[in-house]
Amino acid sequence: AARIGFVMPICNAWIKFYMPMPHSWSKKKKARMNFAPKQSIPDLSNLIKAMEDSLLKQDNIIWDYRVSKYWYDSCKGYIEVTPL
Repeated sequence: AARIGFVMPICNAWIKFYMPMPHSWSKKKKARMNFAPKQSIPDLSNLIKAMEDSLLKQDNIIWDYRVSKYWYDSCKGYIEVTPL
């Protein structure tokens, strides 16, 4: 994050976690589930907490976020942060 100059916002952001799909899924299932809401572990609260802890010295200053998690057809996931 520091390398690219990313600064964790404290409000008015939509944070989307795109989680890679299991390799064992069929191509048909991967196509159907790509960008679908991910309703399994890890918990959304654990994902955002890990992100906050790694990017902020004090995360108590955060007061407003929208946070979502989705399936993503790739061997790697990514995180997207957009202003609201």
